[in-house]
Amino acid sequence: MVIGRHQCAAREVNLTYVFEQGIPVVRRISGGGAVYHDLGNLNFSFIVPKKFLPGRSFTPYLTRICAALKELGVDCHLSGRNDLETKGYKISGTSQFFSDTQALCHGTLLVDVDTDRMDKCLRTSPEKLARHGVRSVSRRVANIKDFWFKGTTLDQLKKTLLAHVQATPGPLPQNVCDKADELVAKYRSSAWNYDTIPDAQFFTEHFPWGTLGVQLFRNATSIVRFCFEGDFITKQPLDALEASFNQLPITAYRNLVQSIDWAAYFVGAERGAVTTYLLQLV
Repeated sequence: MVIGRHQCAAREVNLTYVFEQGIPVVRRISGGGAVYHDLGNLNFSFIVPKKFLPGRSFTPYLTRICAALKELGVDCHLSGRNDLETKGYKISGTSQFFSDTQALCHGTLLVDVDTDRMDKCLRTSPEKLARHGVRSVSRRVANIKDFWFKGTTLDQLKKTLLAHVQATPGPLPQNVCDKADELVAKYRSSAWNYDTIPDAQFFTEHFPWGTLGVQLFRNATSIVRFCFEGDFITKQPLDALEASFNQLPITAYRNLVQSIDWAAYFVGAERGAVTTYLLQLV
């Protein structure tokens, strides 16, 4: 199981089931929602200078994924903020992350996933399912193998994708492998994967661009700790923004909320709508 950077594992994942099954839960660095992974997934990543992802649009890269799938008989298209669909079913979800100079656009392709197990692992809110007119995640998603030309294989899919992104397969540089080894400890740690605020209040609001939640722990005079939670996608890291609320006097909260351009942080957000929501919390 992989959860978005700003999600709470306990609210997104059936932890009792995944622990019983020995399924790890890992938090990624990008936003978006929780996804189930098994050997029936094929993941892709585009890592490019930030200037090559203007407007934070997924389109330049997802159109290449679509073109490759169409070559194999899968009539797919971009849907919503970050999905690929075919025949009304979701077959891919994507997300983004931005550093000071680089952009990451990545996603998963559901090739031959165990959708029954997926349903047991995920704890998707009834409201989110209702917006898609389904009762479970598995009713909304489908496997690519059910739509591609008969006889197509996973290896063919990989080769076709590489051809459409003009990539030459090869080994990763040693310095990249060394850095990946260093990061293993981080992505296996409970502090990173399950971090929540003890005894916090939790608030949530659904916007067209994603679900925005707030975990808030306060005392009589100040906000002790504050963090955002949800399946939204960010334009920049939220660490410094969240830190500006920590230890903030309650009397200063309203002015801080009104001073922030929320559209500069959340992809698709309107400044006024987020401001109105946050002013209600304190």
